[in-house]
Amino acid sequence: MCCRVGAGIRGTSAKRDCVETILACFADRDKDNKPINHRMQLFKVRDGEEGRVIPYRLEQVEMGVDEDGDRVSTAVIRWEPDRPAQSSAKRRNGPARRKTDLTLQRAIDEVGLPADVAVLKQSFYKFHEGNNRAANQAWHRAIREIGLGLNGGQVDFGE
Repeated sequence: MCCRVGAGIRGTSAKRDCVETILACFADRDKDNKPINHRMQLFKVRDGEEGRVIPYRLEQVEMGVDEDGDRVSTAVIRWEPDRPAQSSAKRRNGPARRKTDLTLQRAIDEVGLPADVAVLKQSFYKFHEGNNRAANQAWHRAIREIGLGLNGGQVDFGE
């Protein structure tokens, strides 16, 4: 069975039906391709809480040397349930991101906050200067990445 962040559990449902609990472990990668932000998610808990995310870190422990004199090590899990959740979304800082940030700021400056979602979106599209598909993708990226909340048809800065 395969599980990817944002994709959920993939594969035949028969595999999922026959188990009591499914634990999925995830890690992000830093710029040097080293794993960071380790976490385990409970995808299936029969008669229990599903979806809980528990952060952890791996600590390398030296076990000694083998008969050939090679060092032997293993990893120990150090649970960090009080560690605040880190965003696993990769934030871009390139030209498209800057353009989206600038476009959203111009739209907010024009209509003010709190604003009607439709009015702010229309202003965003006007300032975007791209085709409708590109503007729509940028709009959704801006809402998701910049942390705006859509509450009852109004846009405000979410918690």
